[in-house]
Amino acid sequence: MKKFWLTTLALLCLLALLASCGGTETGTTTAGTTPDAGTTAPENTTAPDQTTAPTETTPGTTAPEAPTTSEKELAAGIYETTITPEGMPMSFAIHLTVKADNTFVLSNGTDEKGSGTWAVADGVYTLDFGNEKTSRFVVLANDDLFFLDSLPYGAASVSIDSVDEIRIPLTSRISEKTLATGIYETTITPEGMPMSFAIHLTVKADNTFVLSNGTDEKGSGTWAVGANGVYTLDFGNEKTSRFVVLANDDLFFLDSLPYGAASVSIDSVDEIRIPRTGDVQ
Repeated sequence: MKKFWLTTLALLCLLALLASCGGTETGTTTAGTTPDAGTTAPENTTAPDQTTAPTETTPGTTAPEAPTTSEKELAAGIYETTITPEGMPMSFAIHLTVKADNTFVLSNGTDEKGSGTWAVADGVYTLDFGNEKTSRFVVLANDDLFFLDSLPYGAASVSIDSVDEIRIPLTSRISEKTLATGIYETTITPEGMPMSFAIHLTVKADNTFVLSNGTDEKGSGTWAVGANGVYTLDFGNEKTSRFVVLANDDLFFLDSLPYGAASVSIDSVDEIRIPRTGDVQ
């Protein structure tokens, strides 16, 4: 009997132990189902617009203002260009000869398209064609003529409103006065060269000349005058050099100047200009 009760007690203790183990579940929480307390969910922001607002154009990109006064004096010479007005099938060939005696002739290179006199006031030049036809211009630093008005052209006119600008370059100078016999002297140093050329030119009334460095002769020959007062020194052996006479008697050369076995290149200097310094002895 005692054995029965001991067996029964052991079974009851075993059942109690099993009941205590099965009543408490070890609940494992799935990691990551709730966000961390310290982090907030990212906002649902849309992608930024890829187009940016246009930037404003900086002032100063417009075309420069047209000049209103001359940057240098008008040179006697031939001014040439071709102008094609916008939307027109024809062009205007401009050949303008400006003379030192305050006269001018406008042509297309063959037929005259107008002539008259020119004058200057307050740095602005005026071509007067007569019959109340005029045209104003200024002289730019590079000798171009920049027109402020339309340009009469025979029975027609080159309208200033039909082109970007009326600008006529100087293509050849002409003499402003007659060559005077005498002595012309200067010193020329070509750009980038260590040596200088001493110029001593004697022009005689018998149409001969002698070029020297003041001591040794560097060439001689004859001189002649052609159209528009352009003079030519002929050294012989097919060596020549052309020049015009300016209002102050300076000789302004249009070509390089032969100088003995060498030459004063017109491309190596700003200009070849020889002032008159005295009379022939």
